[in-house]
Amino acid sequence: MNESLSGLLPTDVVRNWDNALNTVCSLFPASTVEQCKQRLLSTLTNTDQIGENAISSAMAALCEQFALEVSRIEDGHIAELQDEMSDEQIYALSNLLYVMDMQLRLDLIAKEVL
Repeated sequence: MNESLSGLLPTDVVRNWDNALNTVCSLFPASTVEQCKQRLLSTLTNTDQIGENAISSAMAALCEQFALEVSRIEDGHIAELQDEMSDEQIYALSNLLYVMDMQLRLDLIAKEVL
């Protein structure tokens, strides 16, 4: 979590947030986590920050849609992932994207206002 932002939050909130992030990140290879993070950031900032693609096109599409408008994720997004992941893995990926997306948004805001 952004240091200036974490200074504004109670210690237990920061610790719980970091625990959640570490837990979901540990479920995937580091390269997958980093590529998902770069997809989210690239979509949030409308920039091309995506390096070599280590994730599938289905996972990339879910990352982008998650950042744009999570409520518009469709059955098709999930169906494409079901060809390469179990339902439990898709659920874990959704949790990973949620935590990283919120972290990135908070960090982007903190840079502007703190």
